[in-house]
Amino acid sequence: MFGPAAAAVCASIPNAEGDLSDHKFKVGQSVLYTSGPHGRGQASGVYKVTQLLPPEGDDRQYRIKSSDEPHERVVKESQLNRDI
Repeated sequence: MFGPAAAAVCASIPNAEGDLSDHKFKVGQSVLYTSGPHGRGQASGVYKVTQLLPPEGDDRQYRIKSSDEPHERVVKESQLNRDI
């Protein structure tokens, strides 16, 4: 589907696969999201991981979605806990 140029670009990205494989949570997993001290309290709750994103500094990132909201959020791993 992709040509040699696309393969070369992917191969030139250092640790791209390793960065995503180190995530604590997996796509489809339910997690508890805490918005943090500057966020709105109503944003906290149970969300589902929809995508693993590259890290920002030392903190891995995720795209998450709540069934109560029409949009997705990009959050850091430090804002998430396992849903019990």
